[in-house]
Amino acid sequence: MDQRTCIKFCVKNEIKCADAFRMLTVAYGEATLDRSNVYRWYKMFSEGREDVNDEERAGRPSTSTTEERINEVEKMILANRRITVREVAEDLNISIGSCHSVFINDLGMRRVAAKFVPKLLNCDQKQHRMNIANEMLDSVRDDPNLLQRLITGDEAGVVHHELLPQGRTVNKEYYLQVMRNLREAIRQKRPDLWKNKNWLLPHGNAPAHTSLLVRNFLAKNNTLMMPQPPYSPDLTPCDFFLFPKQEGMTDRCVRSHPPQCTTSRADRQIVRMAVTDRSVTSRTVAQHIQSVTHQPVSARTIRRRLQQSGLSARRPLLRLPLT
Repeated sequence: MDQRTCIKFCVKNEIKCADAFRMLTVAYGEATLDRSNVYRWYKMFSEGREDVNDEERAGRPSTSTTEERINEVEKMILANRRITVREVAEDLNISIGSCHSVFINDLGMRRVAAKFVPKLLNCDQKQHRMNIANEMLDSVRDDPNLLQRLITGDEAGVVHHELLPQGRTVNKEYYLQVMRNLREAIRQKRPDLWKNKNWLLPHGNAPAHTSLLVRNFLAKNNTLMMPQPPYSPDLTPCDFFLFPKQEGMTDRCVRSHPPQCTTSRADRQIVRMAVTDRSVTSRTVAQHIQSVTHQPVSARTIRRRLQQSGLSARRPLLRLPLT
């Protein structure tokens, strides 16, 4: 860049190109531009060029941020708000950096951090639930024997059940083994449904149920699943106000040590902390309550109290910005 400026200076002072090349050789030595480049720049400056920088090049056209690719990314996100950037990149065969660029710059999306919020359905979830309800009604009208194909406990007995070992949590690996055991139980106890391969699995929306590992296993084995709409306290109140209390009673009967209890005043304080600071964690709330009441309180107890009050921890979702 400096040598181009010197060439431009020589042109302005009407110094011949040969003399300019000789001066550059003395000043820059081995780093001097070759003769052809010196003469080329000298000619361009003589013809009236003023800029010493290179002109912008068209470059290689982008294949990952085209309008068609952006629309594909948007459809995948709207279909599954919990999909990861890596999964989108693998499905569309583009880089993770390009996916981030499409999310942020083209679609204006971002990840919402986990926080305690009331379990109320948004407009998209309500529409999704209505679509699934209509789909299930149509399925019952078209197939009167639909309910007989469901794998549930009926007059023929329970198909399969498993007791969770103490200290074990239901993760995707554990649930995958449960699905393998269930298929074997159906083969033995429901041979007619197994032979026709038309049995239906009522599948929930728990993280272990919707994990990629379990979904791939079910798709590989052509397992038919009943669609499950999003949960809502006004449509399924037992999931939020009855079952948590029953689980708490069961835990108190099973445990050998005294149950952890909180007073009504502490319960109100737990809810107040969760609503005031939506980013607070159950562990932080438990530590605060324990420091005030001087009674042992676990994070699990805090989560149970919040669920009984209609609050839960929402996982990060890909959301469109508010307009």
